[in-house]
Amino acid sequence: MNNYKASPALAKAIKLLELSKRELSKEINENILRNSCLEKDEQLDINLFADMDSDINVERKNGEERIELNESGVPRMVIVKSSGCAGSRDYKEALWFLRSVAYRRKILLKAARSVIVFQKEFLSRDEENPKDLSIRRLARMSGFHESTISRITKNKVVSTPRGIFRMRDFIGNRAETEMIKRKIKEIIEKEDFRKPLSDGEISRLLGEEGITIARRTVTKYRKVLNIKDYRKRFSEKFNYG
Repeated sequence: MNNYKASPALAKAIKLLELSKRELSKEINENILRNSCLEKDEQLDINLFADMDSDINVERKNGEERIELNESGVPRMVIVKSSGCAGSRDYKEALWFLRSVAYRRKILLKAARSVIVFQKEFLSRDEENPKDLSIRRLARMSGFHESTISRITKNKVVSTPRGIFRMRDFIGNRAETEMIKRKIKEIIEKEDFRKPLSDGEISRLLGEEGITIARRTVTKYRKVLNIKDYRKRFSEKFNYG
């Protein structure tokens, strides 16, 4: 990558390359609607990726994982150069765009390979759950900045011999999440049934134990644990409607 600075329009186009296929389809839809003459009660639906192909394909052959970017549905881009255009701004922007596409695909493929190798036991069904893999560790493994890895892996879909996953299913501290869910369950089991704890109060109690967690995250984990909110817990104890 050289020091050529892309125009605002091209910079926006390059940013779109970091979107998943579903996000890109939505962006195109919204852009067309914003710039169309359709009436409010009219609808336009463009689904470029109805089958929602994966972004990355993983196959197991001869005991080894073969990892490739899914090229289906991705247009092949070339620059048709005419005489005298090599030094023009349009030519430089086209060249920058192609290089940016190639660079981002290189990042995604390298990050994907690092993830698949790290989660090899899970994908081969030797382990029930993926191992803990933070964005920071993945960034070190693949050689790119954390923010770059965070963006490039967002909402990407991976097809593996074990099934289809979001790439983020392989990234994160699962052990810490499970520990927090256990803590929430323990706190609720020990609460005074006459004064059940709200999610905000549970968040505060966890904070006193050195676990910083937002109220809405407590709500999310409580629902995952199939535990009702404090009002319903109180009503059930006293048989109120």
